[in-house]
Amino acid sequence: VLRRHDNLYGLHDYNFLIHTSPFHSGSESFYHWRAELLPLTTNIAGFERGAGFYINEMAPEKVAQLLRFA
Repeated sequence: VLRRHDNLYGLHDYNFLIHTSPFHSGSESFYHWRAELLPLTTNIAGFERGAGFYINEMAPEKVAQLLRFA
């Protein structure tokens, strides 16, 4: 995934996040680990900083298509 990402976008910074079960919530029996790659391809603007929501500039289907052929 990282090689295809670099082939497509060039070398960019990214965050690699690992999500685990919340502590002491009783959800351990059904919660699973999840890894997330968050590329930093744009600058965070005022909306993102203020709202905590990030604008996706490209449709996920288009990104998936590009990554398949990168």
